Amino acid sequence: MFHVLGFSQKLFNKFQNCQVEIRNSVAHYACEDRSNVFGYVREWYRILTPSVSWVAQNHFNCSYIKGPLEANSEMKRVSSHWESRYIQPSLMTSSIGLPHLTVLDRITLAVFQDTGWYKVNMSEADELFWGKNAGCEFGTTTSCRSGNSPFFCTTSEAVNGCHYLHLDKGICETNDFLDSCKVYQASKGSECWVDPYN
Repeated sequence: MFHVLGFSQKLFNKFQNCQVEIRNSVAHYACEDRSNVFGYVREWYRILTPSVSWVAQNHFNCSYIKGPLEANSEMKRVSSHWESRYIQPSLMTSSIGLPHLTVLDRITLAVFQDTGWYKVNMSEADELFWGKNAGCEFGTTTSCRSGNSPFFCTTSEAVNGCHYLHLDKGICETNDFLDSCKVYQASKGSECWVDPYN
């Protein structure tokens, strides 16, 4: 449904930049085609629009970060999904996890704000904990393999552990969308709490 509403590489060139103009005490909307909706920046195709940039920068605590899209590097084609390493639990990644771990996040809603077609109520977004305040390098293959992130795991074997939210047990593994980075993929069942004082 979200692809039809505008989160689609086939619709990015249709995004509008709309402004309110007051003429004779009456509000009028003036729209023009939005330029530079996405581009190749820092090893990823990224959505470059103002709302997406602002929300992503605040979420990751990075002054230059933008919203990275998945891309087929062989075909040099941009995708209609977020890069999984960057926004793992989002409804708009290619691989969706368990329903209670999937979120409609503010970064995704910002895309709809930037289409120029909708007025978005950001207070309806789910809380996104993935990568919160993790900095500019979060989601890169270098950072995910460093062993210093609570969001990624680095063991060489598929071992049991806790999903990063500690709501489910998981197995440390990768998938086709993580570019060999590993996360604890949750399997529904038992809770998996970790004592923060150990």
